[in-house]
Amino acid sequence: MHGRRVIPLPSLAMRGRRALAVSMVLAVVLVGCSKGSDDAKDDKTEPTTSASIPNKPAGLDGDEFCAVVPEPFIVGAVGEPYRTYDPVPLKDFPVPGVSGYECQWEWRSPQGDIRNLKVDALSFSGAMEGALDASWKGTVDTLSAKGTPREDLGEEAISAKLQGLVTLSAREGDWQITSVASSQGEASPASVEALARVTAVLLKAANEGN
Repeated sequence: MHGRRVIPLPSLAMRGRRALAVSMVLAVVLVGCSKGSDDAKDDKTEPTTSASIPNKPAGLDGDEFCAVVPEPFIVGAVGEPYRTYDPVPLKDFPVPGVSGYECQWEWRSPQGDIRNLKVDALSFSGAMEGALDASWKGTVDTLSAKGTPREDLGEEAISAKLQGLVTLSAREGDWQITSVASSQGEASPASVEALARVTAVLLKAANEGN
């Protein structure tokens, strides 16, 4: 559907935290809709279903987790009829100890227009101390130039329109959820408000399920 502050003589620990933040934002935000673009090359390819999902986070499994988003919210974000991709379990992504799920939905028109929504829901409960703070700082640093903080979603949230993508990221408890909308052809990507509805539902499910 993931300027840099200069600090004189940074310690190795500080460098590690900065590298962590940058790598997580690039993975979650800028890569947002690469899968949607690749899948557009072959409309006949059907998603595959794994027989088992190893190393699942505690609580809801991937199918149940992604399915908590009400159909009207998905329609409001991508249109209908839409395609639901199989949930992808995330393990040690983008750093060791982080786990979660990737949810994705897509709409395509007969003319080849595409509207895609991908959500990465990441739990930092098993990651090293400070990993979520580092991820969130990296997200804010990346989105802040054209971003808009929100006070109505989770503990903290920020949205932005960058590189043709509409991105909304929110954190609450041990979770950070990043929703990325993209489009191709004459279609426009989902609005920030449409992303907020989806993100809010998954953020609540994540914290209640764990």
